[in-house]
Amino acid sequence: MKTYQEWEDAEVDLTEFIKPGDEIDYEIFEHIGYCMCGPNFDDGHFLQCGEAWSEEDGVYTYMTAEEKDGKYFYLGILPDMKKGTRRKAITKPVAKSLEVGDLVEVFDPGLIMLQQFIPKGAKPNNHGKVAEIWDNGKTILVDFPIGDDDPDEHSQVAPYPVSAVKLRK
Repeated sequence: MKTYQEWEDAEVDLTEFIKPGDEIDYEIFEHIGYCMCGPNFDDGHFLQCGEAWSEEDGVYTYMTAEEKDGKYFYLGILPDMKKGTRRKAITKPVAKSLEVGDLVEVFDPGLIMLQQFIPKGAKPNNHGKVAEIWDNGKTILVDFPIGDDDPDEHSQVAPYPVSAVKLRK
């Protein structure tokens, strides 16, 4: 867990100190929501900083954290939670057994939501390649390339349930 005191001692910007998914202490959680002004959004579970981080095409983004089961987590810079986000339709994946090396498309609502911030003409962020198959085919480890770099040199992997992965055409 990252603490407010550790952040102060590090003498760096908060977004350099914490990364999405990090567990944070209550003081950092409160700092995100209340350091400058009242929060943009606070439903007792999710908390967004009162000042927008950025704006692109009318979509404002905010530092966002959540409280879950008495623990606090930094979620990153996310769109305004007071406004609904237009999501792309998610089609049900076609049942087919996948194999290591297959080119796939992942239907993860978070990845699809982030597509609104991808520059025009960029590769989709939910296209990858099957790296491994776990749990007797129930979990697929998908390797995603990063930018235009060689995927064998620079990529990231994440596990998904087989129901969220379909073979790309």
